[in-house]
Amino acid sequence: MNRKMRRLADKLSRSRAKAEAEARRRSELEQIGRTVADLHEQLENDDGSLMYGSFGQKQHASHALVAEAKERWKTPHTCFICGKQTIRYSHTIQMGGPIAAIAENGVVLHPVFRADGSVQMAPCGKGKASTFPGFCTVHEDMFKSFEQSKSITTPADIVLQTFRMVCRELFRLKHQIGFFERYLADYTKQKLNFLGKNIAHIPTSKVTLGFSDDERERALKERILRNQRAYDQLRDGLYSELLKAIETNRPRGTFHCMSTDECYPVCLSGIARIVFKEGGTGHLIESFICFGVFPSPSRTAVIAAIDTPSKKALDHYAAEFQIKTKTGLLEQVEAWMLYHTDHWFMRPSEWRSIPADRQRRLCEMMGDEGWRVGMRSPVSILDSVRTRLIEEMEKLPDYPGKDRHLERAVQREREKFDLQAGQPAIALATREADA
Repeated sequence: MNRKMRRLADKLSRSRAKAEAEARRRSELEQIGRTVADLHEQLENDDGSLMYGSFGQKQHASHALVAEAKERWKTPHTCFICGKQTIRYSHTIQMGGPIAAIAENGVVLHPVFRADGSVQMAPCGKGKASTFPGFCTVHEDMFKSFEQSKSITTPADIVLQTFRMVCRELFRLKHQIGFFERYLADYTKQKLNFLGKNIAHIPTSKVTLGFSDDERERALKERILRNQRAYDQLRDGLYSELLKAIETNRPRGTFHCMSTDECYPVCLSGIARIVFKEGGTGHLIESFICFGVFPSPSRTAVIAAIDTPSKKALDHYAAEFQIKTKTGLLEQVEAWMLYHTDHWFMRPSEWRSIPADRQRRLCEMMGDEGWRVGMRSPVSILDSVRTRLIEEMEKLPDYPGKDRHLERAVQREREKFDLQAGQPAIALATREADA
């Protein structure tokens, strides 16, 4: 009997000890939770002083990451065709052709994002404009056919130029992924160091669990994932299709090629996502349009390309925005400058001719990135082109008085010189972040 009583007493004692230990653990976890919540709130409002020691040290760390990224952009990588080491400066847009056509004293202007996220137009020498380490010495020579003639005219020229644009975008996406991964790693390291100093009694594993998904880290991880998805889709789609065309010497692909009989004061190359639902079947097409603007002294060539399975989306875009008309083409070139890519270069005198208040507004609009294809530009950027276009329209025999559609078209173009003309019209577009 005594033995049974002792066993029961031991069992009760163990149960009591277990309950007390569980209570202490809950109390500790509650304390940890309160501490974590407090530190989390401090970090959300931190300007860098808590994690980096001071705001200046945070700026120094950020500048170091940016400087490293700039050096990586200029560092030889592997050729997009053979995998051998590249030269440092392959031109996406030909230096001796389109860039030379708009340069003044060897200089062009291009949009640059500053540390605070704002955009300014900055000078760039034509030798460094639109360069990336994309091709080895041998495959850089592929583009000589149209570089020497300074004109993109044949189907083979179009395939090669589009391929070069796509390769630059693949390099950009991979470069951005690397930058955001390094930024995320540095941020997480600094955060854990901060936590270690303030709650040293909490095991690092628990700290990581408590803080690994703060708002900034979630945003960075989502950006990395979005860029990786874009990279994979572009590589498996348009890039693979164009590479096969080059390897077999059989031009293929889906293109809309436009030409206008004047030199646009801008050259451009970029990609943007398009989402299109077929009317009959309801089938959803999601792909990337590659868009390029290539001026020469007497004309400007414009290329819009997409992977062949997504042909209907490109056809719809071309029809919806009438890109084969002078007004539609001008509107879309400006829309790509504002909403879809920052990889463009402009004649300096053309930018300087824009009134200062409109320059400021345009820079603000350029910073509002992340739009899919389908925007209409509400404000003029290429004033000289628009002025000549309006003059042409006003010389038509049905202007004024006979053709109301023509009169309205002239009025719409004139309104784009007015900063208060309105907000951008959206037909197909939504923000990429809403995908």
